Amino acid sequence: MTSIENPSKLEKITAVGAILSFAIAAVFVKFGDLSVSSLVNLQNTLLEKALIESGSSTTLGSLYIVGSYFLNTIIALVFLTLAFAFLASYGFYENRKRVGLVLSIIGGLIFIVFLGFTLASFIVGVGIMLSGYSIIPLAHNYGEELKKWIHFRAGSNSISRAHFIFNLFIALAIFAAVLSNLAFYEADFKSDIRESISSIVKPSLPVQIDQKAVNSVIDQQINSSPLFSAYIRWLPVASAFSVWVILEFLRLFLPFIAGAFTSAIIKMQK
Repeated sequence: MTSIENPSKLEKITAVGAILSFAIAAVFVKFGDLSVSSLVNLQNTLLEKALIESGSSTTLGSLYIVGSYFLNTIIALVFLTLAFAFLASYGFYENRKRVGLVLSIIGGLIFIVFLGFTLASFIVGVGIMLSGYSIIPLAHNYGEELKKWIHFRAGSNSISRAHFIFNLFIALAIFAAVLSNLAFYEADFKSDIRESISSIVKPSLPVQIDQKAVNSVIDQQINSSPLFSAYIRWLPVASAFSVWVILEFLRLFLPFIAGAFTSAIIKMQK
């Protein structure tokens, strides 16, 4: 393991970089129109964007329209990865878990403050704390065991595991939030899916058709459909699982970013 000449300077760089990155990530989550309601209605929103907003676009244009919906989420994850990279670069040199614990607690509190004092934000904050705390010992162990691409792989491997932990807590936060206020989110989901179906079928209907009548028919179909009824009963699980799948898909690419960030930070600290 390579030693660092000035451990106190390393701690300052790690602290400032990690805290700023946590804060920027929280800002993008806060002001990026991300909420439990938007995540519960994620399938409806994607369906509407895919069929309506991108209806006259090319394939690449349609992918851009759908992908742009996740832009703020991706940016937030990139800055969260950068925060984790500062922890991994510190762990590469020093195996002081206390530093990781303190900075992860600060990062978790930043997210709780920005997201509001709710059950979901508390679970997300705990997820930040635990995932961040795990990085320093993991990065230190990888730094001692790996023989090739040490800087890159120490960061990518440790941060990938941290993101896995974080994604589980995000899914748990969605599940708990929806389950604790199920009636509200059921009504919100039904309203959103009614609007989505109405927007899809409206262009094919005669102009003289009353919109209230259309909404009434759609509501009857939703309420009488065994499929929709089953989905709504499983809404907490379905919402949490959908978000977890998307985050796990993004995690396929984040290790490359994590490795690049960690390598660059370690080289700057030498």
